[in-house]
Amino acid sequence: MAFANFNPYYPLHLVGNLGNWEMIGHNGSTAGGGLEYRCRLNRHLTMGSWYGQNDSDGWLTVPNTPLNQKLPFVGTTLMGPQMRYELAILATETLRAGRLSPFMSEGPGVIMTYNHTAGFQYSGFSVNPAFVFGPGTDVALGKNLKVRTGVTFFAAKNGCYCDPKCTSFVSLVKDVRFGVVYHPRSLNLEMWAKHRGFDQVWRYMREFPFPM
Repeated sequence: MAFANFNPYYPLHLVGNLGNWEMIGHNGSTAGGGLEYRCRLNRHLTMGSWYGQNDSDGWLTVPNTPLNQKLPFVGTTLMGPQMRYELAILATETLRAGRLSPFMSEGPGVIMTYNHTAGFQYSGFSVNPAFVFGPGTDVALGKNLKVRTGVTFFAAKNGCYCDPKCTSFVSLVKDVRFGVVYHPRSLNLEMWAKHRGFDQVWRYMREFPFPM
């Protein structure tokens, strides 16, 4: 699965020896790759996981604001290479209309960023929890092969890199995804559930939220 990663500018508030001051952070928008796995629970509901990775440049800028006027380094920009990782556990609801299968995914996730910004004290891994959601569509090319397009949003705080004196705010990271989906021969979950004694659980999953 390939994706184009688009990142907003986000404000940061810091407290240090020079008092309160502000920074603006930004990650370069780049292309990346990832893998997605889904397990079908019934005809319309799947549970799955997403892993994505892309490298980009990171910027931290000290803007000329009233709060920053007394700082000796107003206008300074720190830049360095970064590696970004995305992880998510997603529930996906799908509607089927011929060859098209529009879907909506949502669930918890994290954005991990490894920062190399020279001169920035808190370089290293930054781990930020995220709420992940977004629509998409599968287009069937054959019995087991589909093309998938979609947009995934990560609502998360970014940019503090584990600095305890830094406060970040929620921003919306956007991935535009395109990839190929392969469906192997389906596992007969009903037979497995009966064999393991999970008949009641299986009947519940068939009835919620849509009938099989």
